[in-house]
Amino acid sequence: MTRQRSLAALSEIIELQKSPKPLSELEPEIKECLSKFSFLLVLTSNDATERQMLSNSLSIWTKINEAIQVYMENTGKDPQTTRTPLICYRTRLIRGVILLARNLIVGLRSLLLYSDAERADFYSRIGLRNKDISGDLLIQSLYVNHSNNIIPLCLTFLDMIKELEESGYPEFVDVYYNAMVACFEYLSNITNISTELKKNVTPDYNADTLLGFLAALPNYWDMFARLNIVETNLLLCVFIYFRNLFNDDELLSKIFHDHPLAIVNLVGTCLLRLMPFVRNNEKFTEEQLEQLEIVSLSMYVNMVSHEGLGPFLIKAAKSGNDEQTIVELLRAFQIILTSKENGWDKLKLVNIVAWLMDYFKFAAQEASVLLEKKELDENEKARLSRFHSQIISVLDSLSSLTQYDEVRQMLNHYHFLSDLIPFFKVVERNTFKKKLKDDQAPPHAKHFPQVKLIIVEIITALVYENFENQELMRNVHGLELILNNCNLDAHEPFIKERAILCIKYLLLDNPRNQEFVAKLEAKGTSIDPKNEAILEQAGFEVNIEDGKVKLKKSTRLTELEQSASGS
Repeated sequence: MTRQRSLAALSEIIELQKSPKPLSELEPEIKECLSKFSFLLVLTSNDATERQMLSNSLSIWTKINEAIQVYMENTGKDPQTTRTPLICYRTRLIRGVILLARNLIVGLRSLLLYSDAERADFYSRIGLRNKDISGDLLIQSLYVNHSNNIIPLCLTFLDMIKELEESGYPEFVDVYYNAMVACFEYLSNITNISTELKKNVTPDYNADTLLGFLAALPNYWDMFARLNIVETNLLLCVFIYFRNLFNDDELLSKIFHDHPLAIVNLVGTCLLRLMPFVRNNEKFTEEQLEQLEIVSLSMYVNMVSHEGLGPFLIKAAKSGNDEQTIVELLRAFQIILTSKENGWDKLKLVNIVAWLMDYFKFAAQEASVLLEKKELDENEKARLSRFHSQIISVLDSLSSLTQYDEVRQMLNHYHFLSDLIPFFKVVERNTFKKKLKDDQAPPHAKHFPQVKLIIVEIITALVYENFENQELMRNVHGLELILNNCNLDAHEPFIKERAILCIKYLLLDNPRNQEFVAKLEAKGTSIDPKNEAILEQAGFEVNIEDGKVKLKKSTRLTELEQSASGS
């Protein structure tokens, strides 16, 4: 289809939108127009060359914008028109226009990535003289369309669906729902243009429009749940759109700094309402659910390494209104940070560790106040539970990242161990250790499970072959903490095994730590058969020499070290 015929089809849609004729006269014309336009949509979906050629026409993009503006003017005059067959037909027409724009963005994106030689070859193949693509101008037009037309149009469709639900006309909902899905397909495509191509042409005012849009969207999710009309395609487009927006560091900085409530509201809706709705809805297959889980999680991948994340999280948490949202967001970050297989670049690692340390200090301080209280009311118990979940996510993320040398170096540089041990002590003295024989906890006992286990993991990573940290642990009485957790605790499964490994690295090649542990008996901390067995598992033997308790490496540990050095 030539550019002229495409322009003619768009012009016909504009005239049908403007026409004052009654439905009886317009209906045959609209149906014929829809049929012809369907061919154009199929063509631009399947023919890459045609899609690229049409996408390079500024006049076509101008017509697309005009068609949307005319539709918006018509629907804005009388909201009651949403219930009429005529406006439904016109909505179907405008949906076709949006789908065309969606297709052409794909063509434009591939065309703009061509080198000069590839571009010349393209024009030669389609029989046109070589010319420069006005890429900046086209993208500028698309972003103006994004802000001025598509976002308001999407909100218009949402308002129409809401009005139809409230007034009891559900039979028209599908028309506007399908048009809204087309809008999100367009939005997910336009925001997928590479940063390199769009960085010089994105107008500043887009950010404000986007943020207003983000703030408004959560108001509609409950309506979708009531109507049960949410489909996989819509959710995928919405999540991809958000992911693409959040991949823009500059926009993310503006959101974190100027509009934290908007992003908290949006994230809270996705994590606390939308995804639980999807998981509990039988209409979604296991395959669809898995796909949605992965794509929804991708929304937060760039966010997790953004330098503005830490202050944003602490500011949101201090507001006291969104603690459960922070719980779910940190859980999403935890999944990302503990499952990424190919590592992070150094700058991103620095940003990640920085906000993890900052948020741990904040959450640990808040949790410590609650843990130290003798009795908690119900609100305080709920708050402590939320901080427990947050601290688990933060510490587990840090524990996973300590596999990287850069992370351990950064934690040591900022003396993280000195922040970790005091909190370890607070948890140790204020929580109930459950033995297998214990039937129930004493009154007012506090539970903070798995936190100490992860703390021991982090300590182990930081003291491994690090003499300074080994010394610090002895000086701040951290050795006793580790030894105290070498016993069975049903609330901390496997902590005994972690503690034994930690003891091994605390004592390894550190005579003063070995001497300190050996002298515990003289201080009244008896090295009984159970504790002696623990030390032996860590690779040390307890001996009496000249009436003094001393530790030495076990024969087995010495053999293993010699074998390792020999290989």
